[in-house]
Amino acid sequence: NAGNVTNKSITIKKDLTVPIISGFDFTTVEIPGNKDVLPGENGLYNAVNVTDYGFYFKENVTVTITAEDKAGVNEIASGIKTITYYTEDVNGEITGPITLLVDVSNQISFTITKDFKGQIYAYATDNVDNTVGETGYVHPDGSVLETEKHHKENEKDHVVITLPDTTYTQNDGTLLYNKNVDVNISVKDEFAGIREIEWTVSSKQDTANNYSGKLTIDNDGTTITYTGNTRENDWEIDKEKKDFNLATIISNTMEVSNNSNDIEVTVKMTDRAGNETSENVKFGIDKTIPTIDVVYDNNSADEQYTDFYKADRTATVTITERNFRASDVEFAFKNTDGWVPGIDLKSENAWETVEDADNPNNIKHIAKFTYNHDGDYNFSIDYKDNAENKADGFSDKFTIDKTIPTVTVNYDNNDAQNDNYYKADRIATITIDEHNFDANRVKIIGTASETTFPTLSEWKTTDNIHVATL
Repeated sequence: NAGNVTNKSITIKKDLTVPIISGFDFTTVEIPGNKDVLPGENGLYNAVNVTDYGFYFKENVTVTITAEDKAGVNEIASGIKTITYYTEDVNGEITGPITLLVDVSNQISFTITKDFKGQIYAYATDNVDNTVGETGYVHPDGSVLETEKHHKENEKDHVVITLPDTTYTQNDGTLLYNKNVDVNISVKDEFAGIREIEWTVSSKQDTANNYSGKLTIDNDGTTITYTGNTRENDWEIDKEKKDFNLATIISNTMEVSNNSNDIEVTVKMTDRAGNETSENVKFGIDKTIPTIDVVYDNNSADEQYTDFYKADRTATVTITERNFRASDVEFAFKNTDGWVPGIDLKSENAWETVEDADNPNNIKHIAKFTYNHDGDYNFSIDYKDNAENKADGFSDKFTIDKTIPTVTVNYDNNDAQNDNYYKADRIATITIDEHNFDANRVKIIGTASETTFPTLSEWKTTDNIHVATL
Protein backbone atom coordinates (compact mmCIF):
# COMPACT_ATOMS: atom_id res chain seq x y z
CA ASN A 1 0.00 0.00 0.00
CA ALA A 2 3.03 2.26 0.42
CA GLY A 3 4.21 1.51 -3.14
CA ASN A 4 7.07 -0.87 -2.38
CA VAL A 5 7.44 -3.55 -5.20
CA THR A 6 8.71 -7.14 -5.01
CA ASN A 7 9.17 -9.34 -8.18
CA LYS A 8 8.96 -13.13 -7.82
CA SER A 9 8.81 -15.74 -10.66
CA ILE A 10 8.46 -19.54 -10.72
CA THR A 11 8.66 -22.04 -13.59
CA ILE A 12 6.01 -24.73 -13.90
CA LYS A 13 6.85 -27.80 -16.00
CA LYS A 14 3.87 -29.42 -17.51
CA ASP A 15 4.22 -33.13 -18.60
CA LEU A 16 1.34 -34.35 -20.72
CA THR A 17 3.21 -37.27 -22.40
CA VAL A 18 2.10 -40.79 -21.61
CA PRO A 19 5.04 -43.19 -21.06
CA ILE A 20 5.32 -46.40 -23.07
CA ILE A 21 6.71 -49.90 -22.64
CA SER A 22 9.53 -50.06 -25.15
CA GLY A 23 10.81 -53.59 -24.78
CA PHE A 24 10.70 -57.00 -23.14
CA ASP A 25 14.01 -58.78 -22.73
CA PHE A 26 14.44 -62.43 -21.72
CA THR A 27 17.78 -63.51 -20.30
CA THR A 28 18.65 -67.23 -20.30
CA VAL A 29 20.45 -69.79 -22.44
CA GLU A 30 19.88 -68.80 -26.03
CA ILE A 31 17.52 -71.10 -27.88
CA PRO A 32 17.83 -71.00 -31.69
CA GLY A 33 14.77 -69.46 -33.22
CA ASN A 34 13.87 -67.09 -30.38
CA LYS A 35 12.73 -63.68 -31.50
CA ASP A 36 14.32 -60.36 -30.69
CA VAL A 37 11.93 -57.82 -29.23
CA LEU A 38 12.33 -54.39 -30.74
CA PRO A 39 10.26 -51.23 -30.41
CA GLY A 40 7.77 -50.82 -33.16
CA GLU A 41 6.66 -47.76 -35.06
CA ASN A 42 6.88 -44.46 -33.15
CA GLY A 43 8.79 -46.22 -30.40
CA LEU A 44 5.73 -48.20 -29.31
CA TYR A 45 6.02 -51.96 -28.91
CA ASN A 46 4.52 -53.58 -31.94
CA ALA A 47 2.40 -56.09 -30.06
CA VAL A 48 1.43 -59.34 -31.78
CA ASN A 49 -1.74 -61.29 -31.30
CA VAL A 50 -2.18 -61.95 -27.62
CA THR A 51 -2.28 -65.71 -28.17
CA ASP A 52 0.89 -66.08 -30.22
CA TYR A 53 3.90 -67.78 -28.62
CA GLY A 54 7.32 -66.58 -29.60
CA PHE A 55 9.68 -67.12 -26.67
CA TYR A 56 10.70 -70.52 -25.41
CA PHE A 57 12.93 -71.46 -22.51
CA LYS A 58 13.97 -74.60 -20.68
CA GLU A 59 15.36 -73.03 -17.50
CA ASN A 60 14.63 -70.09 -15.17
CA VAL A 61 14.31 -66.89 -17.15
CA THR A 62 14.74 -63.29 -16.05
CA VAL A 63 12.30 -60.93 -17.71
CA THR A 64 13.38 -57.29 -18.03
CA ILE A 65 10.77 -54.71 -19.00
CA THR A 66 11.92 -51.31 -20.26
CA ALA A 67 9.82 -48.12 -20.41
CA GLU A 68 10.35 -44.73 -22.09
CA ASP A 69 8.94 -41.28 -21.39
CA LYS A 70 9.66 -39.17 -24.45
CA ALA A 71 8.76 -35.49 -24.61
CA GLY A 72 7.58 -33.87 -27.80
CA VAL A 73 8.58 -30.42 -29.09
CA ASN A 74 8.14 -27.76 -26.38
CA GLU A 75 7.13 -30.56 -24.02
CA ILE A 76 8.67 -31.81 -20.81
CA ALA A 77 9.15 -35.43 -19.72
CA SER A 78 9.02 -36.10 -16.01
CA GLY A 79 10.61 -39.56 -16.29
CA ILE A 80 9.45 -43.09 -15.47
CA LYS A 81 8.43 -43.85 -11.93
CA THR A 82 6.99 -47.38 -12.00
CA ILE A 83 6.15 -50.31 -14.24
CA THR A 84 3.17 -52.51 -13.49
CA TYR A 85 2.96 -56.06 -14.83
CA TYR A 86 1.09 -59.32 -14.44
CA THR A 87 1.32 -62.79 -15.97
CA GLU A 88 -1.52 -65.00 -17.14
CA ASP A 89 -1.07 -68.65 -18.06
CA VAL A 90 -3.09 -70.63 -20.56
CA ASN A 91 -5.36 -71.88 -17.79
CA GLY A 92 -6.31 -68.33 -16.86
CA GLU A 93 -4.26 -68.23 -13.64
CA ILE A 94 -3.10 -64.64 -13.05
CA THR A 95 -0.12 -63.55 -11.00
CA GLY A 96 -0.20 -59.84 -10.14
CA PRO A 97 -0.57 -57.07 -10.98
CA ILE A 98 2.71 -56.08 -9.40
CA THR A 99 4.03 -52.50 -9.46
CA LEU A 100 7.79 -51.91 -9.13
CA LEU A 101 9.90 -48.77 -9.08
CA VAL A 102 12.21 -48.60 -12.08
CA ASP A 103 15.97 -48.48 -11.86
CA VAL A 104 18.20 -45.82 -13.41
CA SER A 105 17.70 -47.46 -16.79
CA ASN A 106 13.92 -47.20 -16.52
CA GLN A 107 13.70 -50.98 -16.15
CA ILE A 108 12.28 -53.59 -13.83
CA SER A 109 13.23 -57.28 -13.73
CA PHE A 110 11.66 -60.41 -12.34
CA THR A 111 12.35 -64.13 -12.70
CA ILE A 112 10.00 -66.89 -13.82
CA THR A 113 11.11 -70.00 -11.96
CA LYS A 114 8.41 -72.52 -12.71
CA ASP A 115 6.99 -74.07 -15.82
CA PHE A 116 4.96 -71.36 -17.44
CA LYS A 117 3.02 -71.04 -20.62
CA GLY A 118 1.19 -67.81 -21.18
CA GLN A 119 1.51 -64.06 -21.55
CA ILE A 120 3.14 -61.10 -19.79
CA TYR A 121 1.34 -57.74 -19.68
CA ALA A 122 2.78 -54.39 -18.59
CA TYR A 123 2.25 -50.60 -18.55
CA ALA A 124 4.35 -47.68 -17.24
CA THR A 125 3.59 -44.65 -15.05
CA ASP A 126 5.69 -41.50 -15.06
CA ASN A 127 6.54 -39.17 -12.16
CA VAL A 128 3.40 -37.07 -12.60
CA ASP A 129 1.21 -40.17 -12.87
CA ASN A 130 0.67 -40.04 -16.61
CA THR A 131 -0.23 -43.62 -17.57
CA VAL A 132 -2.36 -45.71 -19.86
CA GLY A 133 -3.38 -47.70 -16.82
CA GLU A 134 -5.00 -51.09 -16.91
CA THR A 135 -6.67 -50.33 -20.21
CA GLY A 136 -3.32 -50.01 -21.96
CA TYR A 137 -1.40 -53.14 -21.07
CA VAL A 138 0.98 -54.27 -23.81
CA HIS A 139 2.66 -57.61 -24.21
CA PRO A 140 5.31 -59.45 -26.22
CA ASP A 141 4.75 -62.77 -27.95
CA GLY A 142 3.52 -65.37 -25.52
CA SER A 143 6.20 -67.12 -23.48
CA VAL A 144 6.77 -70.78 -22.75
CA LEU A 145 9.11 -71.86 -20.00
CA GLU A 146 9.32 -75.63 -19.71
CA THR A 147 12.01 -77.25 -17.61
CA GLU A 148 13.55 -80.54 -18.59
CA LYS A 149 11.99 -82.11 -15.50
CA HIS A 150 8.50 -81.00 -16.53
CA HIS A 151 9.16 -82.21 -20.06
CA LYS A 152 10.20 -85.68 -18.89
CA GLU A 153 7.23 -85.96 -16.56
CA ASN A 154 4.98 -85.61 -19.58
CA GLU A 155 7.04 -87.29 -22.30
CA LYS A 156 5.28 -90.66 -22.38
CA ASP A 157 3.27 -89.63 -25.40
CA HIS A 158 5.77 -87.22 -26.95
CA VAL A 159 6.90 -89.78 -29.54
CA VAL A 160 4.79 -92.87 -30.20
CA ILE A 161 5.94 -95.39 -32.82
CA THR A 162 3.42 -98.08 -33.72
CA LEU A 163 4.11 -101.22 -35.74
CA PRO A 164 1.49 -103.40 -37.47
CA ASP A 165 0.39 -106.61 -35.80
CA THR A 166 2.44 -109.69 -36.58
CA THR A 167 2.77 -113.18 -35.16
CA TYR A 168 6.27 -113.62 -36.59
CA THR A 169 9.45 -113.07 -34.59
CA GLN A 170 13.17 -113.34 -35.00
CA ASN A 171 14.77 -115.98 -32.81
CA ASP A 172 15.47 -113.36 -30.14
CA GLY A 173 11.78 -112.38 -29.97
CA THR A 174 12.06 -109.23 -32.10
CA LEU A 175 9.01 -108.68 -34.29
CA LEU A 176 9.41 -109.95 -37.85
CA TYR A 177 7.54 -109.27 -41.09
CA ASN A 178 7.65 -110.82 -44.56
CA LYS A 179 6.90 -107.63 -46.49
CA ASN A 180 7.50 -103.87 -46.34
CA VAL A 181 6.29 -102.33 -43.09
CA ASP A 182 4.22 -99.17 -42.61
CA VAL A 183 5.43 -97.58 -39.37
CA ASN A 184 2.96 -95.13 -37.82
CA ILE A 185 4.53 -92.21 -35.96
CA SER A 186 2.76 -89.68 -33.77
CA VAL A 187 4.66 -86.78 -32.19
CA LYS A 188 2.99 -84.66 -29.53
CA ASP A 189 3.96 -81.76 -27.27
CA GLU A 190 0.98 -79.86 -25.97
CA PHE A 191 2.96 -77.58 -23.67
CA ALA A 192 5.90 -76.10 -25.56
CA GLY A 193 4.89 -77.13 -29.08
CA ILE A 194 6.98 -78.94 -31.68
CA ARG A 195 9.99 -77.31 -33.28
CA GLU A 196 11.92 -80.11 -34.96
CA ILE A 197 11.70 -83.82 -35.80
CA GLU A 198 14.54 -86.06 -36.95
CA TRP A 199 14.22 -89.68 -38.04
CA THR A 200 16.45 -92.48 -39.22
CA VAL A 201 15.80 -95.93 -40.66
CA SER A 202 18.89 -98.09 -40.45
CA SER A 203 19.99 -101.70 -40.67
CA LYS A 204 23.38 -103.35 -40.90
CA GLN A 205 22.26 -105.32 -43.93
CA ASP A 206 20.42 -103.95 -46.96
CA THR A 207 21.93 -100.54 -46.27
CA ALA A 208 20.75 -99.31 -49.66
CA ASN A 209 17.31 -98.87 -48.11
CA ASN A 210 18.55 -96.93 -45.07
CA TYR A 211 17.41 -93.32 -44.98
CA SER A 212 17.04 -90.33 -42.67
CA GLY A 213 15.34 -86.99 -42.61
CA LYS A 214 14.62 -83.87 -40.64
CA LEU A 215 11.87 -81.32 -40.54
CA THR A 216 11.52 -77.95 -38.86
CA ILE A 217 8.18 -76.35 -38.06
CA ASP A 218 8.16 -72.58 -38.30
CA ASN A 219 6.89 -70.50 -35.38
CA ASP A 220 3.63 -70.03 -37.25
CA GLY A 221 2.94 -73.69 -36.49
CA THR A 222 2.06 -74.39 -40.11
CA THR A 223 5.14 -74.16 -42.34
CA ILE A 224 7.26 -77.34 -42.56
CA THR A 225 10.79 -77.27 -43.97
CA TYR A 226 12.44 -80.61 -44.85
CA THR A 227 16.18 -81.21 -44.92
CA GLY A 228 18.49 -84.20 -45.11
CA ASN A 229 18.37 -87.40 -47.11
CA THR A 230 14.64 -87.63 -46.65
CA ARG A 231 12.09 -89.85 -48.35
CA GLU A 232 9.20 -88.95 -46.08
CA ASN A 233 7.95 -85.46 -46.94
CA ASP A 234 4.32 -86.01 -46.08
CA TRP A 235 4.16 -85.31 -42.35
CA GLU A 236 0.81 -83.85 -41.38
CA ILE A 237 0.18 -81.29 -38.64
CA ASP A 238 -3.10 -81.76 -36.78
CA LYS A 239 -4.53 -78.31 -37.37
CA GLU A 240 -7.49 -78.90 -35.09
CA LYS A 241 -5.14 -79.53 -32.16
CA LYS A 242 -2.93 -76.49 -32.76
CA ASP A 243 -2.48 -74.22 -29.75
CA PHE A 244 -2.70 -70.97 -31.67
CA ASN A 245 0.71 -70.78 -33.34
CA LEU A 246 2.04 -73.94 -31.67
CA ALA A 247 1.95 -77.20 -33.60
CA THR A 248 1.24 -79.74 -30.87
CA ILE A 249 0.59 -82.93 -32.85
CA ILE A 250 2.17 -84.11 -36.08
CA SER A 251 2.06 -87.59 -37.58
CA ASN A 252 3.25 -89.66 -40.48
CA THR A 253 3.32 -93.20 -41.84
CA MET A 254 6.78 -94.24 -42.98
CA GLU A 255 7.37 -97.23 -45.24
CA VAL A 256 10.36 -99.38 -44.31
CA SER A 257 11.59 -101.76 -47.01
CA ASN A 258 14.95 -103.02 -45.69
CA ASN A 259 15.26 -106.78 -46.15
CA SER A 260 17.16 -107.26 -42.93
CA ASN A 261 16.97 -108.27 -39.30
CA ASP A 262 17.27 -105.70 -36.51
CA ILE A 263 16.06 -102.68 -38.44
CA GLU A 264 15.96 -99.61 -36.19
CA VAL A 265 13.57 -96.71 -36.63
CA THR A 266 14.52 -93.76 -34.43
CA VAL A 267 12.50 -90.56 -34.07
CA LYS A 268 13.67 -87.53 -32.07
CA MET A 269 11.46 -84.56 -31.27
CA THR A 270 12.75 -81.18 -30.09
CA ASP A 271 10.15 -78.85 -28.61
CA ARG A 272 10.26 -75.09 -28.96
CA ALA A 273 11.92 -74.76 -25.56
CA GLY A 274 14.78 -77.03 -26.66
CA ASN A 275 13.74 -80.16 -24.73
CA GLU A 276 14.28 -83.43 -26.57
CA THR A 277 12.54 -86.79 -26.60
CA SER A 278 13.78 -89.75 -28.60
CA GLU A 279 12.15 -93.13 -29.19
CA ASN A 280 13.10 -96.09 -31.32
CA VAL A 281 11.76 -99.48 -32.32
CA LYS A 282 13.54 -102.52 -33.67
CA PHE A 283 12.10 -105.16 -35.97
CA GLY A 284 13.04 -107.36 -38.89
CA ILE A 285 11.81 -107.89 -42.43
CA ASP A 286 12.46 -111.18 -44.20
CA LYS A 287 11.34 -111.27 -47.83
CA THR A 288 13.87 -113.89 -48.95
CA ILE A 289 12.63 -117.39 -49.84
CA PRO A 290 14.72 -120.08 -48.09
CA THR A 291 16.29 -122.86 -50.12
CA ILE A 292 16.78 -126.56 -49.43
CA ASP A 293 19.67 -128.46 -50.98
CA VAL A 294 20.41 -132.18 -50.48
CA VAL A 295 23.54 -133.89 -51.76
CA TYR A 296 24.88 -137.42 -51.26
CA ASP A 297 28.44 -138.68 -50.99
CA ASN A 298 27.58 -141.87 -52.87
CA ASN A 299 26.03 -141.42 -56.30
CA SER A 300 27.26 -144.69 -57.81
CA ALA A 301 23.94 -146.28 -58.57
CA ASP A 302 23.31 -149.46 -60.48
CA GLU A 303 23.35 -148.88 -64.23
CA GLN A 304 19.96 -150.47 -64.72
CA TYR A 305 18.34 -149.66 -61.40
CA THR A 306 19.44 -146.06 -61.10
CA ASP A 307 18.12 -145.61 -57.57
CA PHE A 308 19.80 -148.72 -56.14
CA TYR A 309 23.05 -148.45 -54.21
CA LYS A 310 25.25 -151.19 -52.79
CA ALA A 311 27.03 -149.03 -50.18
CA ASP A 312 26.19 -146.56 -47.43
CA ARG A 313 24.90 -143.11 -48.45
CA THR A 314 25.52 -139.98 -46.39
CA ALA A 315 23.11 -137.13 -47.06
CA THR A 316 24.08 -133.50 -46.46
CA VAL A 317 21.03 -131.26 -46.11
CA THR A 318 21.61 -127.51 -46.37
CA ILE A 319 18.92 -124.94 -45.62
CA THR A 320 19.95 -121.40 -46.54
CA GLU A 321 18.01 -118.95 -44.37
CA ARG A 322 18.51 -115.90 -42.16
CA ASN A 323 15.68 -116.62 -39.71
CA PHE A 324 15.97 -120.34 -39.09
CA ARG A 325 14.28 -122.45 -36.45
CA ALA A 326 14.84 -126.19 -36.55
CA SER A 327 11.38 -126.77 -35.09
CA ASP A 328 9.90 -125.46 -38.36
CA VAL A 329 11.54 -128.21 -40.41
CA GLU A 330 9.05 -130.81 -41.64
CA PHE A 331 10.60 -134.14 -42.64
CA ALA A 332 9.78 -137.79 -43.04
CA PHE A 333 11.86 -140.99 -43.27
CA LYS A 334 10.22 -144.19 -44.48
CA ASN A 335 11.84 -147.57 -44.98
CA THR A 336 10.08 -150.76 -46.00
CA ASP A 337 12.53 -152.65 -43.76
CA GLY A 338 11.81 -150.42 -40.79
CA TRP A 339 15.19 -148.86 -40.01
CA VAL A 340 15.63 -145.10 -40.56
CA PRO A 341 18.50 -142.75 -39.62
CA GLY A 342 18.27 -141.84 -35.95
CA ILE A 343 18.24 -138.08 -36.41
CA ASP A 344 15.61 -135.51 -35.48
CA LEU A 345 15.81 -132.61 -37.91
CA LYS A 346 13.51 -130.59 -35.63
CA SER A 347 16.27 -130.46 -33.04
CA GLU A 348 18.72 -127.58 -33.03
CA ASN A 349 21.43 -130.08 -32.17
CA ALA A 350 21.02 -131.70 -35.58
CA TRP A 351 22.18 -128.58 -37.40
CA GLU A 352 25.49 -126.79 -37.78
CA THR A 353 25.27 -123.10 -38.72
CA VAL A 354 27.71 -121.43 -41.08
CA GLU A 355 27.46 -117.65 -40.73
CA ASP A 356 27.83 -115.08 -43.49
CA ALA A 357 28.49 -111.67 -41.95
CA ASP A 358 28.39 -109.90 -45.31
CA ASN A 359 25.04 -111.33 -46.34
CA PRO A 360 22.96 -113.03 -43.61
CA ASN A 361 20.55 -114.23 -46.29
CA ASN A 362 23.32 -116.72 -47.13
CA ILE A 363 23.54 -118.19 -43.63
CA LYS A 364 23.58 -121.97 -44.05
CA HIS A 365 22.25 -124.60 -41.68
CA ILE A 366 23.70 -128.05 -42.35
CA ALA A 367 22.64 -131.50 -41.17
CA LYS A 368 24.28 -134.80 -42.07
CA PHE A 369 23.04 -138.37 -41.64
CA THR A 370 23.96 -141.74 -43.10
CA TYR A 371 21.78 -144.48 -44.55
CA ASN A 372 23.75 -147.56 -43.52
CA HIS A 373 21.07 -150.25 -43.47
CA ASP A 374 19.45 -152.07 -46.33
CA GLY A 375 16.04 -150.84 -47.28
CA ASP A 376 13.78 -149.01 -49.66
CA TYR A 377 13.86 -145.41 -48.47
CA ASN A 378 11.57 -142.46 -48.95
CA PHE A 379 12.81 -139.10 -47.62
CA SER A 380 11.07 -135.72 -47.83
CA ILE A 381 11.80 -132.33 -46.28
CA ASP A 382 9.86 -129.05 -46.29
CA TYR A 383 10.60 -125.76 -44.56
CA LYS A 384 9.04 -122.38 -43.79
CA ASP A 385 11.16 -119.70 -42.15
CA ASN A 386 10.15 -117.57 -39.15
CA ALA A 387 8.21 -115.27 -41.48
CA GLU A 388 6.54 -118.25 -43.22
CA ASN A 389 8.45 -117.83 -46.45
CA LYS A 390 8.25 -121.34 -47.91
CA ALA A 391 11.11 -123.15 -49.57
CA ASP A 392 10.64 -125.51 -52.50
CA GLY A 393 10.38 -128.92 -50.86
CA PHE A 394 12.68 -131.86 -51.52
CA SER A 395 11.78 -135.54 -51.78
CA ASP A 396 13.75 -138.58 -52.80
CA LYS A 397 13.46 -142.36 -52.88
CA PHE A 398 16.17 -144.95 -53.33
CA THR A 399 17.26 -148.39 -52.21
CA ILE A 400 20.35 -149.47 -50.35
CA ASP A 401 21.29 -153.14 -50.71
CA LYS A 402 24.64 -154.08 -49.22
CA THR A 403 23.76 -157.75 -48.73
CA ILE A 404 25.53 -160.27 -51.00
CA PRO A 405 22.99 -162.69 -52.48
CA THR A 406 23.51 -166.40 -51.73
CA VAL A 407 23.11 -169.19 -54.24
CA THR A 408 22.77 -172.88 -53.33
CA VAL A 409 22.27 -175.85 -55.60
CA ASN A 410 20.89 -179.17 -54.41
CA TYR A 411 20.37 -182.35 -56.46
CA ASP A 412 17.75 -185.01 -56.01
CA ASN A 413 20.08 -187.74 -57.31
CA ASN A 414 23.49 -188.09 -55.79
CA ASP A 415 24.04 -191.77 -56.72
CA ALA A 416 27.14 -191.34 -58.78
CA GLN A 417 29.38 -194.00 -60.23
CA ASN A 418 33.01 -193.35 -60.88
CA ASP A 419 32.64 -189.94 -59.14
CA ASN A 420 30.39 -188.14 -61.63
CA TYR A 421 28.44 -190.66 -63.68
CA TYR A 422 24.76 -191.10 -63.07
CA LYS A 423 22.44 -193.65 -64.58
CA ALA A 424 19.21 -191.70 -63.99
CA ASP A 425 17.90 -188.16 -64.46
CA ARG A 426 19.17 -185.58 -62.10
CA ILE A 427 17.17 -182.50 -60.96
CA ALA A 428 19.14 -179.54 -59.73
CA THR A 429 17.24 -177.20 -57.41
CA ILE A 430 18.72 -173.68 -57.42
CA THR A 431 17.88 -171.49 -54.40
CA ILE A 432 18.76 -167.79 -54.30
CA ASP A 433 18.33 -165.79 -51.10
CA GLU A 434 18.00 -162.13 -52.14
CA HIS A 435 15.67 -159.26 -51.22
CA ASN A 436 16.02 -157.34 -54.48
CA PHE A 437 15.71 -160.21 -56.94
CA ASP A 438 15.57 -159.91 -60.71
CA ALA A 439 15.29 -163.26 -62.55
CA ASN A 440 16.80 -161.69 -65.65
CA ARG A 441 20.03 -161.23 -63.71
CA VAL A 442 20.46 -164.95 -63.02
CA LYS A 443 22.96 -166.38 -65.46
CA ILE A 444 23.16 -170.16 -65.94
CA ILE A 445 26.39 -171.02 -67.68
CA GLY A 446 26.71 -174.63 -68.80
CA THR A 447 27.47 -176.91 -71.71
CA ALA A 448 26.33 -180.38 -72.73
CA SER A 449 27.63 -182.91 -75.17
CA GLU A 450 25.41 -185.27 -77.19
CA THR A 451 22.34 -183.30 -75.99
CA THR A 452 21.07 -179.81 -75.33
CA PHE A 453 21.70 -178.05 -72.07
CA PRO A 454 18.57 -178.23 -69.91
CA THR A 455 16.17 -175.27 -69.63
CA LEU A 456 15.66 -173.50 -66.33
CA SER A 457 12.17 -173.65 -64.89
CA GLU A 458 10.14 -170.64 -63.80
CA TRP A 459 11.18 -169.11 -60.52
CA LYS A 460 9.02 -169.54 -57.50
CA THR A 461 9.38 -166.83 -54.86
CA THR A 462 8.54 -166.87 -51.15
CA ASP A 463 9.65 -163.67 -49.41
CA ASN A 464 13.38 -163.40 -50.22
CA ILE A 465 13.73 -167.06 -51.32
CA HIS A 466 13.66 -167.70 -55.05
CA VAL A 467 13.68 -171.30 -56.38
CA ALA A 468 14.03 -172.78 -59.84
CA THR A 469 15.01 -176.18 -61.18
CA LEU A 470 17.06 -177.68 -64.05
